[in-house]
Amino acid sequence: MSCNLHRRTVLEGGVPVRTDWYDISVNPPRKLDPAVAADAALIAAATEEGKCDGTAVPYELRQYIVGMENTGTRFNESHELTIENQDGSVTVVQMDPTANWGPQMQVEWPTKLAAAYPEACEVATHWINWKPGQTAPSSLPYSDIPQTVPRWGTGQFVQLTFCAADAGKVPVKATITASSNPARVGKPLVLSPVHEHVEQIVLCLTCCGDEIPKCAYPVGATLPTLPEAKCSSSFFELCDTNNETDPTLWTDIVMQVTTCDDGSQVTALYTVDTDGAFTDHTPVGDVVKCDTGEVFSPPVECTIEDALTTCGGCETAVQILNGRLSGTATYELVGPAGVEISAVGGSAFIAAYIAKYGGTSWAAPVEQIWACPCPPGAVGKPAGTYYVTFNGDTNVKLECVDYAKAPNAPPQELLKALLTVGCNDDRRDNLLQEMVDALTCDIEIPEKIAELADEQKSAAENREQLAKAEAE
Repeated sequence: MSCNLHRRTVLEGGVPVRTDWYDISVNPPRKLDPAVAADAALIAAATEEGKCDGTAVPYELRQYIVGMENTGTRFNESHELTIENQDGSVTVVQMDPTANWGPQMQVEWPTKLAAAYPEACEVATHWINWKPGQTAPSSLPYSDIPQTVPRWGTGQFVQLTFCAADAGKVPVKATITASSNPARVGKPLVLSPVHEHVEQIVLCLTCCGDEIPKCAYPVGATLPTLPEAKCSSSFFELCDTNNETDPTLWTDIVMQVTTCDDGSQVTALYTVDTDGAFTDHTPVGDVVKCDTGEVFSPPVECTIEDALTTCGGCETAVQILNGRLSGTATYELVGPAGVEISAVGGSAFIAAYIAKYGGTSWAAPVEQIWACPCPPGAVGKPAGTYYVTFNGDTNVKLECVDYAKAPNAPPQELLKALLTVGCNDDRRDNLLQEMVDALTCDIEIPEKIAELADEQKSAAENREQLAKAEAE
């Protein structure tokens, strides 16, 4: 295969759906178009030349993407942005005034942010719809970051894309720390939730240089986790009553609510012109829901704690068979105390293993069978403490590993509980905590919950008796 051509197979659900060809003699690489005769000839020649001179290896394109909005600024103002990054570093960017919104968001901001973040794969203006029937301006690509409910974004914004390995440089908070308009100072900018883009590919590595695309990593590679923004913003379409009862005299407005991890919450009101530009708005009357007239209060975010334990999953995994399965051979699992499982045929042995230890099994390259969990006696012990024989000969020496490190381990659906703290005063916090404490895998959950409910009922009766005694 020509050293100037690179082949990429795109997978969906592990199934190849198309093959793309790239000319890597130019920078950036040019994607070949099979509809163009010259490109089609290059593809045909490379295919005829031998298809794949190296080894087909599964890779993943993994990128972390975040968006930065300009809501709360004006194009004719200067702003100093102090940006906190995932690794704790701080980036300061000076944004100068421009003649209009377009130059601000399509020239000034992306240019300055691209210079401040050379690690980024892309720093460019994108568009996100936020009203029914909207379409992006022809010059702007749509957002790669999904819209949320409530909406996080309103129109054009700067999208920053990073390889997963550069997660530490992803912005997680941005604040206006200086401005030609002092009223802007201290306000957080709108950042989107950090979005993870993953694309499965197969690379055919050759002696020509093993061209690996940027942000491509071997499947299973250890990478930094997805960063999480320190502030979240939502936009709500509301009305200012102008102290009028007739809804036709109300003013349409938008409320921005930004909540940060330090517990602070900032709200701002805007009117929106026909071009979608936001202008600061001071309410005259009540701020209400336009359809019902109900006074609107910004939502208060609860503090959510990941509670307790998980049930139904495996913590460990182990390879139990190696090679093509036989339907007639005798397979035995042998431990320190002797034979623990004996079965004729590979499938019967796998079924017997699952029946004894629970869990599940799966196939992994090449001709390996893995299962979870490990035999309890093998956990933390040297490889070979337990082993599997094939017609009397050792087939596999069992070596327990963490489930997450096992090749091709399927995702586990784990039971998980969340405890709400500080967002309700209905006397349920203690009960929820006790219920969570009860969620272990070796007790009867319904019986425990019934026991806790009885205790709660008794506590309520005691409170009533105390209240009556105090009243008397």
